[in-house]
Amino acid sequence: SPFPNKAALSVTAWKALEDSIELVTQVAYLVAFQEADSFVLMNLGFTLLMMLYDVIAKVLRYACVPDPELDMFTSTTKYTWQEVANSDELGQFLTEAGISSTKQRSKLERLLHRDGFDTIGDFHDMSSANLQVYLNKGVPHINVLKLVEYIHEVWEAHGQEKVADL
Repeated sequence: SPFPNKAALSVTAWKALEDSIELVTQVAYLVAFQEADSFVLMNLGFTLLMMLYDVIAKVLRYACVPDPELDMFTSTTKYTWQEVANSDELGQFLTEAGISSTKQRSKLERLLHRDGFDTIGDFHDMSSANLQVYLNKGVPHINVLKLVEYIHEVWEAHGQEKVADL
């Protein structure tokens, strides 16, 4: 799934908690023992620097990267059905379907083009026979399943009739 997702945010939260505890421990050491030698000060400085780096990275990530949910073909606010049907962005479609392997995505895209599926609207003519050929050509079953599920999801989001033979 696209980043940032819940798992990545969970890891980030644990990292922030770890860094905060480390910072509190270092400040408590400085206050309690009042030994500000170069090692302690450098350790404190690098901890603050890493925390600042994490914060800046997250701010830039949220500010500069569009929300992946808004750009998906299932978004009726971003795309009309006509825009989806006429789109030739099969690579984007396969990515949104959850096919993460670049190699598998490229292979499936080549097979789709070979069979005349040049736009997303062309998927309306897809049949289970096409899917069987893709499986025979070495496309993993899970990726074919993801493609079919996403086709149904996009069609349903835009109020289109389900593809009968899938």
